[in-house]
Amino acid sequence: MNEAVNIKKVESLVSLRHLIQSFVDIAIHELTQVKMKIQRSQELFSQKLAFDQRSLAAGIDNVRNARIALEDCEAQEDEDYIPDCSYEEQELRIAKLECLRAEKQLTETKQWINRVDRQIEKYYYAAQKMNQLVDMVSVKSMVFLQKKIIEIEKYINLSQGNSQSTHAVNYSSNVNNITQSLSSTSTVANIASQSNTTPGNWVEKGIQSVDLSQLPEVEGINGPGDFQKESMENMEKGLKKLEIIRNVINQGAGTDSSYWAEVDKRKNLTYTNGYQKIYEAFYGDSHIRIVKDGNNYSISNGRHRVWLAKKMGIHSLPASVVEKQGG
Repeated sequence: MNEAVNIKKVESLVSLRHLIQSFVDIAIHELTQVKMKIQRSQELFSQKLAFDQRSLAAGIDNVRNARIALEDCEAQEDEDYIPDCSYEEQELRIAKLECLRAEKQLTETKQWINRVDRQIEKYYYAAQKMNQLVDMVSVKSMVFLQKKIIEIEKYINLSQGNSQSTHAVNYSSNVNNITQSLSSTSTVANIASQSNTTPGNWVEKGIQSVDLSQLPEVEGINGPGDFQKESMENMEKGLKKLEIIRNVINQGAGTDSSYWAEVDKRKNLTYTNGYQKIYEAFYGDSHIRIVKDGNNYSISNGRHRVWLAKKMGIHSLPASVVEKQGG
């Protein structure tokens, strides 16, 4: 096997690695977008349910008031006077019809909510399977690619020992860069999440408070124009909400998503503008991921959040840390 063949092989492996990572990123992004749409739909249904409940309550009040008005009219009757209560009777009939319509509408809304909830439950089951597939594909593929690249690196090292060609030296340097890139990818975090100890002695340390001064400066981000998935302004608002969330967590509360869903409900906040979204962004599947190799740190997910937090003077953030153990 000559060097040219090995160079081609590494180039193919690197291209494949990029394709797999793109697939993983797109899949996670789409799943997140669908989840947000579902939550917005649930908010709309919740608002519709509340509206129908108010309409029925108002309809019941109208029937009661119309009945009282009819009874008052009929109470005026005596031996010499028979009141005309046709207007009050008509108002009572209309009020009853409106009340029946409101009751029917409320029943239909509840039925739709039950149907939608069943479909959402089925979707989340399928989405969970999709997440598992994404993890499996990324984990197995990246482990395989890393293994093959290391094998080729060993070959080149041997080749370099036999030949001092500049080409071999450059090639070995490229392989080292590729291997380092693979080690710092978010896939390492996914591998670690499957078991406590991973191939290569990588250990998942879980989400913890990370001192941002230990992390390298984020390159390639300079301002609002570099924020695509979430605007810089919205992310800044999210980081401010995070400080509130962390204070609550430090006091022993707010350690699950449902807690912040209730907070949003009390504050009349939508999911998009609420605390639940921020909690899930930092403590859920989209958490910041940090890879630690000795004293070296790299950011495999959450570069924009880290960059902006440093700009805002925030000293630490919650992040999942994957650490290499031993040599």
